[in-house]
Amino acid sequence: MKTTWLDADETKTVLELKVNADPTEVARAMEILKNDYHDACKLIAQMHGAAVGKFGDGPKRGIVEDVEDLRTELIGLQEENAELKKQLVQALRHVSSLQDTITFEGAAGIASIKKRLGS
Repeated sequence: MKTTWLDADETKTVLELKVNADPTEVARAMEILKNDYHDACKLIAQMHGAAVGKFGDGPKRGIVEDVEDLRTELIGLQEENAELKKQLVQALRHVSSLQDTITFEGAAGIASIKKRLGS
């Protein structure tokens, strides 16, 4: 679809249309404005879809607010991910220390582990 933009002179002409203006010219000007409006709406919808990763739904609160919500959610998930990585490293270190105990202490190590775990 070809977008037709009104230049400054055309805009002035549209704004200065008088009651006795040629109906054909008025219709042409209105068609240009209508097409520009629809093209702008489509472009904004495409930008929103690209920003939120979903097309066709439209904004929930507003385009800027939807993108801000996604960014906030992303930051929260990144922080949660970093915390989970720390916990995983701690758990792996704990498992590694238990394996070392078993390897070096044999059966006595297993008993020691059971005692530490309360079983």
